[in-house]
Amino acid sequence: MTAEDSGRTAIERFRDCPWYFDLVLTYLMMLDMTGDRISEAIHAIRPDIPVVVMTASPYSIAGKAEAAGICRVLSKPLTRSELGEALRGVSQSL
Repeated sequence: MTAEDSGRTAIERFRDCPWYFDLVLTYLMMLDMTGDRISEAIHAIRPDIPVVVMTASPYSIAGKAEAAGICRVLSKPLTRSELGEALRGVSQSL
């Protein structure tokens, strides 16, 4: 697992070694980028990777998620169990 607090830094790290990652989990609202922009940048490097976005306002990404290549939008708050189940579901569908 790798964690970054900046969308730009996360994209740079992903660009350095795109095959290291199995999936990308991000927030919709980051300090420097939105989750849909992060997903677009990640998919420009590696189109097949699943991107999951967490948000407190799922309606705010409605219509943008599919176009940005986001495979799942999760509504916060989530329990660890709910997050784990959602990520396992995404991984199993690969």
